[in-house]
Amino acid sequence: MLLQKVSYYLKGEKFKKGWPTIAGNIGNFQDERRYIEWPLTLTSDLEGLREIINHTIESIANPLWDDYTQIHELIEGLRMMIRD
Repeated sequence: MLLQKVSYYLKGEKFKKGWPTIAGNIGNFQDERRYIEWPLTLTSDLEGLREIINHTIESIANPLWDDYTQIHELIEGLRMMIRD
């Protein structure tokens, strides 16, 4: 939720409480930003969904944390992304 609060703050918006989800944010850290969601229903293929989520985290989130190991680096990176 901290990342969401920082994102709202940097955009000059008021933070909107709600159900926190990484799905709304992780796609924004790609070169070509896109919204990623992982719907979960009673009939979801949980193993397939787990593989998709793991792959997404490994390909997007892990490199992100390699680049931004300190919170001040992450905030500056978000500022640059919002300006684009």
